[in-house]
Amino acid sequence: MFGGGIGTVTPNAGETGGTLQFTGVKGEAFSGVFTTNAFTMSGTFTDTNGTYDFEAFRDAAANRFGNLSTRGFVGTGQNVLIGGFVIAGGPKFVLIRVLGPGLANFGITAPLLDPSVSLYMGQTVIDSNTGWMNQSNPSIIPEIQATRLSPPSPGDDAILVQLEAGAYTTVVTGASGDTGTALVEVYEVLLD
Repeated sequence: MFGGGIGTVTPNAGETGGTLQFTGVKGEAFSGVFTTNAFTMSGTFTDTNGTYDFEAFRDAAANRFGNLSTRGFVGTGQNVLIGGFVIAGGPKFVLIRVLGPGLANFGITAPLLDPSVSLYMGQTVIDSNTGWMNQSNPSIIPEIQATRLSPPSPGDDAILVQLEAGAYTTVVTGASGDTGTALVEVYEVLLD
């Protein structure tokens, strides 16, 4: 799995694609090509380890964010992981992911093994999840998969929800009282 990076995108003359060059989060250099249409940007990039395919949603409208994330230690009591975000110009369709066991794939040696996430607006719980495939409405599982952002482990969490303008808070705890490192992420998503 690829972790991201910073670089340059150079569109071609017809703006139907182009090239990209960037440095990954671990310092590795990447280069690649992409094509675009009205809805997606897709292509390949390479480094010394191989070639990777990618596809990203493209939205012509302004005021769209891609991802917010924070990683931290989840303890007990008041030592939980809290992430806050504000939706402006809603409604926005968002996917909230919490990686605990899935962080082991990225070299985290003490991940939170049994995370649970709750989404709040003020003091009101909007939704919660423990184990992303344990949804109160099973039809949400294929919708999460359709975002192409499904968590890497069944023990990780996910909430897919449409939110109106306002301030929101995610609270991550150990469902069984366990502690460890977790990553909470908020994505704006587009679904067909």
